[in-house]
Amino acid sequence: MVNRDIKGMRDVVQNSRLVQPNPEKVRATQLGSMDAFRELLESSWENPAAFWDQVARELHWFEPWTDTMSGDFADFRFFTGGVSNPCYNLLDRLVQAGAGNRTALIWEGEDDRSVFILIRCFWLK
Repeated sequence: MVNRDIKGMRDVVQNSRLVQPNPEKVRATQLGSMDAFRELLESSWENPAAFWDQVARELHWFEPWTDTMSGDFADFRFFTGGVSNPCYNLLDRLVQAGAGNRTALIWEGEDDRSVFILIRCFWLK
């Protein structure tokens, strides 16, 4: 069973193709280009601690961290000493910034019915 699963995964990888994103949509992103994305990706590989330190500073922290990364696989830690709250970062900040009426989730049923759930709806629950 396991060998068949591995063979299936290999087949998918070998028969896959790279699909480039729409250039107009790429220009509309925060990075603005695939070259900028590749530079960001390479910087994350070259210095992961500095990369994740910078990314984490975009979030709200109730207590700052003292160490961005420590340890090795499989015994490692990120943001030692830091205290954050994913719900606060995902919902509260957006509502406070005036984005509560943006769509958070689009649910599409098998009966072709669609439900659009706003960020504010999740926040209220």
